[in-house]
Amino acid sequence: MSTLATWGVFIVFGIVAYTLISYYGMVTSNAQAGSPLEIVSGIVTHPAGVFAMIVGNLLFAVALYYGFQLTPSALSIMYATGVITGYAYTYVTGRTEVSGLHLLGVLFIILGIWLLSTGTASKS
Repeated sequence: MSTLATWGVFIVFGIVAYTLISYYGMVTSNAQAGSPLEIVSGIVTHPAGVFAMIVGNLLFAVALYYGFQLTPSALSIMYATGVITGYAYTYVTGRTEVSGLHLLGVLFIILGIWLLSTGTASKS
């Protein structure tokens, strides 16, 4: 697989994984699990959410597999992808507004990844 295709799989699988994980969080956001029985009942009442979480985690693992073939900063890049995807998902579904402070946080994450990838960040 070419380097460009590997980057494509890494980023696309990461975005899809975080979208599915965000979907799971959305459908179970009102659940209050006070006992193991309530956790099991939540799985039974939200099977699509649980399926989305399982598939999302599998895609996350595949994305990291390809990402670590490209760069040792793959996990940091996935975190940044997750933050951006999470903000986009909540904005599209109408759950929240994206503020300037949120965008500044994303900018700092991307700056940190760039510093890690260029070796500018401290290695202590």
